[in-house]
Amino acid sequence: MTNKKGEQVKIINYGVIVTAWISADKNSNQSSIVIDYNQLDSYLAKPPYFGTLIGRFAKGKFQIGEEVHKQLKNMQQCT
Repeated sequence: MTNKKGEQVKIINYGVIVTAWISADKNSNQSSIVIDYNQLDSYLAKPPYFGTLIGRFAKGKFQIGEEVHKQLKNMQQCT
């Protein structure tokens, strides 16, 4: 994903891991500001959990634009 300023975020679908967040410093030099592995095998061998987006969402669903995505709830009392 890239915004209007040219900042970029790269995410893989294994654990929704942020593998790069490229941003410019005060001198306009761009570099990634996250720690990551270069290959998926490294994440599988010894998961470091850095860069992962973890957690559940409320009520077992979330919406992006007009589309509603339903997921399994982690606790039955959540409605």
